[in-house]
Amino acid sequence: MTIGGWKLAKNKKLGSAPGLYTYSRSAIATCPGASEQCQKICYPVRMVQRRPSNARSFAANDGDAIPPIPAMATLIRYTVSGDLDTVAHIRALRSRLLERPDVRLWAYTRSWRVPTLRRELNRLRRD
Repeated sequence: MTIGGWKLAKNKKLGSAPGLYTYSRSAIATCPGASEQCQKICYPVRMVQRRPSNARSFAANDGDAIPPIPAMATLIRYTVSGDLDTVAHIRALRSRLLERPDVRLWAYTRSWRVPTLRRELNRLRRD
């Protein structure tokens, strides 16, 4: 089930716990901190090759705006595909999370490698 860009998690890695949602974006295009090696072994790129429909759903989330977090969400795995690529996007995510202090989020990012994003990433991490 998808609500806005949020997808209810149902897979082998994350399981299907109630309240667990994911949010994905286009791989590579939204990954400013990706190294050459990272781009070569990118799992989401292979995911899209196997299921081209994923490319459309990921691309729909590529802008800086982030829809409200679903009411049922309690835990979010952010950027299963893609990354935090702009200051505006990071601020939008932080704003959504401040609206929902009951929600826990985890995300893996290579955007720490981008000096212009570090300040906002630190604010996101801190709050």
